[in-house]
Amino acid sequence: MRVREWARREGFNEQTVWQWCRENRMPVPFERMSTGTIIIHDPKYESQPVAPTANGRTVCYARVSSSDQKDDLQRQADRLKAFAINMGVKSPEVVMETGSGMNDKRRKLNRLLADPTVGTLIVERRDRLARMNAGLVESAFNAAVPFRSQLISFSSLTDLKLFCEKSINDKVVIGSDNWLFYSMESDIDDYKGTNLFTEGQLAQIASQLTTSEQWLSNRGSEFVLMIAPNKETIYGEEHLPSYYKKAEETRTDQLIAYLKKNTDIRIVYPKEEMLKYKDEYSLYWHYDTHWNAAGGYIGAKALLKELGDELPEVEDITFTPDTFSGYDLARMMNLQSYYEKNMPAEENYIVTGYNGNNLQAVSIEEWRDRWRAAFQTAIWLIGTDFLRNLW
Repeated sequence: MRVREWARREGFNEQTVWQWCRENRMPVPFERMSTGTIIIHDPKYESQPVAPTANGRTVCYARVSSSDQKDDLQRQADRLKAFAINMGVKSPEVVMETGSGMNDKRRKLNRLLADPTVGTLIVERRDRLARMNAGLVESAFNAAVPFRSQLISFSSLTDLKLFCEKSINDKVVIGSDNWLFYSMESDIDDYKGTNLFTEGQLAQIASQLTTSEQWLSNRGSEFVLMIAPNKETIYGEEHLPSYYKKAEETRTDQLIAYLKKNTDIRIVYPKEEMLKYKDEYSLYWHYDTHWNAAGGYIGAKALLKELGDELPEVEDITFTPDTFSGYDLARMMNLQSYYEKNMPAEENYIVTGYNGNNLQAVSIEEWRDRWRAAFQTAIWLIGTDFLRNLW
């Protein structure tokens, strides 16, 4: 179809279309003949439009706004490719582009959206496609009727529709062997050692913990601080992307060293115990932030030892494989159903071979009543396993 005819049908100024062709900004495929004549191949006007293949090409699209973000662009592309491979795409193509998300002046993306052979386009977040303008979307919708139904699948393999509030987000890092990691709550920063405490922050945490310890001591209770190692600490070196470099000292290490030097607080941090068994057993769910029953047993054993109660050694316990798994990280990517269906849960365990000794299980209501009767005050939550309430 000639430029004039296509411009008339689409309602554009002919000179504008000529300019788009000169600048390679056309939203649909076109061909420049040796004579200079331009033929526009708009699939919806072709007598025999090119339909996409059964599966179509899978293309990863990475975008940054400026040229000084070159390293960020490459890391984004690597994450997308790793995600696609982990999802079962054998040979994902990767297209990288530098351009603003506030307009539709991106040649590479326009070409992808107008290409009926592209069956799946993977982007890391919705704003990598477009922040505001819908011009890029128009490029795809104008390409061909057969293409519209499979325009974009933001996270591939999940049948997500364009502009649904569902996409891969920056809360999750996709590692090797289908391992997922949480990137919020400073977990990754802690792993890289980029968020170390100041002396003032350490002193403040120590003061708060000492105050809590004294408060409990005055009421005849012991105080023990337990810090559960996060997933990155135990499995980061093996499964996080290689561009995340493990620090010599994390802020958890820093805090523990400070507390041991400046306070008498009893600390349980079963990092070494978990590192000892991390290869023999999977201690964390692959698609979840939490440790599984095996990791929980090792953590509980360390805590009870500090409290004067011994559990059997790991070698003397029976770990029976179990298919139950947590999926909180997969859920953050809106991929839980896909993981459950297509990527069976990694090993979990049923732990047997020990008794509860003097431990007694009580309901939350009974536990709350006991504390209220003892202290006549509200229960204080002074910390969690992520340290988020300690400063």
